[in-house]
Amino acid sequence: MENADATAINLSKFISQCSSEGSQEHLNAYCRDSPQCNDLFAVLDRDGSQQQPTPKELQLVFQALEHVLLYTAALAKDASSGLAGVGALRAVGQTVVAKLLQNHMKMIYHSLNTASPSYLVRSCLKLLIAVCVQGSESTRQLCGVLDLGFKPLQMLPSRRDAKSADDIRGAFVKFCIALLLYGDADIIRVAMESKVLLSSLFRLLPSDRPLVVHMMLSTLLDKVLKNPSVTKKSKLEFFNSNVLLLISKLCQRFQDTLSQASTDSEDGSEVKQVTVASLAAGFLHTVCCSSVHGIGFASKYQASGECNNPILLRFLTSIHVTDRNALVDELIISTLSTYPDLLHSYWSAAAFSLEPRPSHVWLGNVKLAINVLESVECPPLSLVSAASSAASDDLLSAKSIFVDAPTSSLDDMPVEMSSATPWQLLGTLVPSSLTSTMIGHGMQHSNGFVKLSTLQLQALVLRRADRFLVWCRSASQQFLHNGKVNVSSTSLSSKDIDLVASAVHDAVTQLVPNINVLTAVCQQVLNSFNAPVDAASLQLDSTNGQSPPEFSHSDLLSAILECLVSYHSLVPSCFIQTGYDLCKLLAPVSLTGEAGPASELQSFLSLPFHIQALIMQLLLQAAPNSIQWHKPMAKMSFSPLNVIIKSYIGALIASSSESEDESVDSAAGDCLSTAERLLIKLTRETEVVGNGEVSDWLRAIRHLHSDGCPAEDLIALIEQTESVFCGLVSKPHTATTLWSDFTTAISYEASVPSDEPLLSVEEILRNPMCTQRLTAPSLVADCNVELNCSLLLLALDRLSTSDAAHQQSVCLNFVLKYIPLCLARADEPKLVSKYVKHFSQSAQFSNGVVMKKLLRVTRETSSTLGSSMPGETESEDVEEKMDVDETRNGDSAGEDDDTVSALKLKYRPKKDNWSDFVSNTLECHFGHPAAFLYLAELVPQVYQANSPSQALAQLPLDKMHQMLMSHSLFLETLLVSSPSPAQPVENGAAANSDECREAQQKLKVKDALVTLLLAIVQAGSSACTQAHITVFLAAYSPYLTATDSKLLKILHLYEKSFSLSSVRMSLWGDTALAYLRSKATQGDDASLTTLWTEGCMDRVLQLLDRATLLQSILHIPLDICECVEAGTFPAVPGCNVYDPRFLLPLFAESLKPGFVVNCQRFVDSGALSFCLGCLASLDVSVRAAAYLALILFADHLESDHTFRERYQISTLLGNLRNAVVEDCQRLPFVITLFLSKAAIQFLHPEHWIYPMVNSFFLQRPILDVADLPLFYNLFNSTAMQYKRERNWMIQLLTEGLRHVTDLHLYQRRHVLELMMSFYLSSTCDTRCKDLVCKLLRQGCQLEPCRRLLLSNLGLVPWLSHAITLAMYSSSEQQQQHSVMLVSFAEEVLATLGQSSAVAAVSHPSSSSSSQVSTEQCQRVLDSLRSVSLAVPSS
Repeated sequence: MENADATAINLSKFISQCSSEGSQEHLNAYCRDSPQCNDLFAVLDRDGSQQQPTPKELQLVFQALEHVLLYTAALAKDASSGLAGVGALRAVGQTVVAKLLQNHMKMIYHSLNTASPSYLVRSCLKLLIAVCVQGSESTRQLCGVLDLGFKPLQMLPSRRDAKSADDIRGAFVKFCIALLLYGDADIIRVAMESKVLLSSLFRLLPSDRPLVVHMMLSTLLDKVLKNPSVTKKSKLEFFNSNVLLLISKLCQRFQDTLSQASTDSEDGSEVKQVTVASLAAGFLHTVCCSSVHGIGFASKYQASGECNNPILLRFLTSIHVTDRNALVDELIISTLSTYPDLLHSYWSAAAFSLEPRPSHVWLGNVKLAINVLESVECPPLSLVSAASSAASDDLLSAKSIFVDAPTSSLDDMPVEMSSATPWQLLGTLVPSSLTSTMIGHGMQHSNGFVKLSTLQLQALVLRRADRFLVWCRSASQQFLHNGKVNVSSTSLSSKDIDLVASAVHDAVTQLVPNINVLTAVCQQVLNSFNAPVDAASLQLDSTNGQSPPEFSHSDLLSAILECLVSYHSLVPSCFIQTGYDLCKLLAPVSLTGEAGPASELQSFLSLPFHIQALIMQLLLQAAPNSIQWHKPMAKMSFSPLNVIIKSYIGALIASSSESEDESVDSAAGDCLSTAERLLIKLTRETEVVGNGEVSDWLRAIRHLHSDGCPAEDLIALIEQTESVFCGLVSKPHTATTLWSDFTTAISYEASVPSDEPLLSVEEILRNPMCTQRLTAPSLVADCNVELNCSLLLLALDRLSTSDAAHQQSVCLNFVLKYIPLCLARADEPKLVSKYVKHFSQSAQFSNGVVMKKLLRVTRETSSTLGSSMPGETESEDVEEKMDVDETRNGDSAGEDDDTVSALKLKYRPKKDNWSDFVSNTLECHFGHPAAFLYLAELVPQVYQANSPSQALAQLPLDKMHQMLMSHSLFLETLLVSSPSPAQPVENGAAANSDECREAQQKLKVKDALVTLLLAIVQAGSSACTQAHITVFLAAYSPYLTATDSKLLKILHLYEKSFSLSSVRMSLWGDTALAYLRSKATQGDDASLTTLWTEGCMDRVLQLLDRATLLQSILHIPLDICECVEAGTFPAVPGCNVYDPRFLLPLFAESLKPGFVVNCQRFVDSGALSFCLGCLASLDVSVRAAAYLALILFADHLESDHTFRERYQISTLLGNLRNAVVEDCQRLPFVITLFLSKAAIQFLHPEHWIYPMVNSFFLQRPILDVADLPLFYNLFNSTAMQYKRERNWMIQLLTEGLRHVTDLHLYQRRHVLELMMSFYLSSTCDTRCKDLVCKLLRQGCQLEPCRRLLLSNLGLVPWLSHAITLAMYSSSEQQQQHSVMLVSFAEEVLATLGQSSAVAAVSHPSSSSSSQVSTEQCQRVLDSLRSVSLAVPSS
């Protein structure tokens, strides 16, 4: 290198050796000989006296240094290299990087200049890439010294050589990729924010080579999108709409040249265009559709109505029609389905039109719209709540509304809902750019493709709208039972749902053209179904070489029928208004050019089965009695019934045949079920033919077809069926006379010879005018067997029960005569089991003797016929059951009179039979509650000390205890789960269902068993063992119920005898039962023992329900001990109440020092609020336990530094501590309720009331328990949100008025007077009036408050005035409020003893109506005025 003339030659030789097969040996030797690479840097360090290096020499030096750096980087990555002195070789690369960046950046800038040759620029960029390959430290050093403002650097992305694959742009792209691959999070952030690096590459990216595009997108996907260190904010700034649009063009470019391949001259690998197109599509899908890695946010309407993803919206709307292909369309569909809030704006701003025109572009637009709508959830639950709030008229002057649930709860805070309009919701159901005029033009367009696409789009819109309205109706039903509908963490009222449904219904129905247009198009398509397709009607403009789509009359007819079905579901009266005869749709089905059964069978099979199903579905939705199914159609010789039955036969044949096309089988199955439902509907409307008769005929037809009956015989049977049913409707008196004669013969025990043929359905229903007989008589015998037997059962069910003894005799004689004949003709022995089971359950055969005779006759007939009787086992079981029942009726107390009084009359234990009495009772009556209660009543008398009945105690108490707990049914009875928070009843019938009654009976038996256990334990503790505690805990639930209170008392009694220190009762119910089962299978496992003995607050909170815990605060009796002793327990619809006598000591035990407590979870679960609420209890022991739990929690709170709201909760507890001046001081309930609500709100700084509550506790060191907190601040608020603040305070006052101490606080601030005056003011809206009325009704529950309201505050005149004002209001809300006022007035009148006035007034509160009449209000007013003089007022 010292010879300047030979520098280029020597460098070329060195580079050639580094590129040969033995390059590693040469590089290894060079690095060992020259670790500083001084000879290479000497070329760069030539001073002014020496000849400056030429561009060619610089290129060679850069290449040599590149080889050295790549070699050392490879050594750094290959830790298993066997070379000696690897560490020294790795240091060579670090030295080269340091010298290059510290001393030769000027040379690098000079090489990157625009005046430098292209080969020098490429070599310099490759050298910088090699620097990055050294690692993140070298990359960070490079970015620290590289001037991104260097102007020639900004021009490198645009320097492209079309003739060479290795151009400057490609090298610069690889350099940017190297920064992402080897840089850390800071480097990636710099690369994304710099306009010189990554952002400059996208402009020319669509014209890059496939290899470059592939490397670029793959690196961005791994290092940017899926990099958790890259924030979403950085992604939003980087992937703007312009960048996304440029990437989308990659899909179009490479999708258009799928057959081509690009070969990179550098490494010879091929990257197919389809791979790049798929990669680009997947990349965009991740950016647009992934909420984790992409730039999208969950759908949430803004108050201004704008979408939550403006970048995605700009990107989607900027995609031109010519830039779309299959991949881009799929991306659009996925994005809109992921973020439905974009749809409303997208339909309006999208760069395509839905105006009908015969072109491929328009068809593509409609197809895209259809695919988008199909992909979006219906109903879009995430958007329903926002739309419902906007549909309310009250939102015209407010930015949010509040949803109030009927059942007040601690966490029922107002839910803020955005003021989005229902039109934004409609964007998910119908394109906003679609109009009724467009649909009308498209339906009547001469081009077949335009007509088909329009109808398909319209059918989809109607179908989705119908599905959404069905959901709304279901949600309204849910509201009737639950009081609210939970949608996306928002409670919707019935009015909200109705408003949204009304808006959707009006918008969609206005979109549909006139119903006459729909029916005309349908009839036209139906009549020309078999006509050849006109080629001229399928011409499309601007084909551009695209193949035309498929077209068929079947698709066209299917689309129009779907439109009719959905539109008829939306507007049921549409056909009634037009007078269109739906039977016209059946006419083409039975058109045929030939005569005969075979041709007729082919006629109704000419249409596809799915079209037949749609036609019959439309008929199924028709109004009752609107179809004359038994009369021949106009200009036809057959009735609609004939057509429907033939369609049923065709579908039956097709569904049973083996077909390779699954869609045909599915369509045939749908047609079969629809035809059956339609037949039952049509015949049931006449009220002459029952649906059971039609089901019998159809079942017989299916049976015959499964046995291989020919189609001709089925046609003959169909003709006979039609004549029977049509004749029955036309001449109903004939069949009535026959049936009357038949029932008369049965009821008065007419003499019927045993050899006389049976009456059949055919003989009863056939019209004598119809003389045509069946063409296949052999089929009649097969069918009549089951029909005769069914007729027998029907006759027995219709017999009168005026004389039970005579009736049983008549039924027995009739059955003994006719059952053998039925069985003798029966080819299916399964019928025997069916009839025996029916007779055993019938009321006429409740006598065991009669049943035995019937079974004996049946069994003898079966043996005579020589056939095995499948029902024999069942009959024996029935007979055995009858024997047991007779024994029980004779020897036991009976199940009908299952009371303690009945047992006392039946059994009176004597001195010498107490042991036998207990044994027999537990053996024979273990499942009877009365037996347990009777024993519980006797135990104290028998085992009481110094009692005269002490001699009866032949059975020791511990032995009796052991007999009870060792019974085989003891655990099954005791471990019946107590009802969890009650689920709402869906309908009235569900409450009386067998499952509900069975569950209630089991709970009743469990309560009686626990009563007996309590009596035994109270009588003596000799039989108690510590092992029993776990069993009782498994049966216990911490609810305030009678059974659980008794179990808790049993546990307290056990606690007096045993130390419970080793059993921390943090498991109960099903969890404790699961532990017992695990312990039984795994033995004394150490992990199980630890789980049982160690207290764990997290496990306790996991077993508790947060909503129930918060509800319990409002409904726990203040005098809980007195209520429990009196057997009075709170009954809260939809929720149980937790027992503080169990939970508070459990909380205190789990909060002891030494246990780890998650303070945030303790507060968020409502446990802290529960403890605060119990400070208002009248029971000092409950208050003491609550104070102890709060003290222990405060100690944990000081050491929990991870709890963000620790300071606010500590301030609240400090204010409370300073306010308590007595031991176990009782606080007013309204104060404890405020503290409970405040503790919950401290975890939600985003809530509107948080600043006010926070400042309230920060402004004072002590809580004034003799004043209402924040009353004047909230009730007299002047803020923008004054309504919600006032409503929150009135709600607090309503829930907090439970005791006289609360009333004293209200009197101090004149709360009741203020509320009554505020009610009559113009600033009080309907919502506030409801709350004030609830407050006054709550006050009337307290005797002192009721006297105050009636005597001093003039409640009666106030009610008169309020009802008078409500009478003259026409708004729906005021009408609903008047119901509450009238109900309140009834309660007041009942309190004043006006029973006659109350009886004269209907009870709207208990009625399903939401309004009261003017007459009802007037009667209430008259009653109030009549008593107003008798009640003194101030």
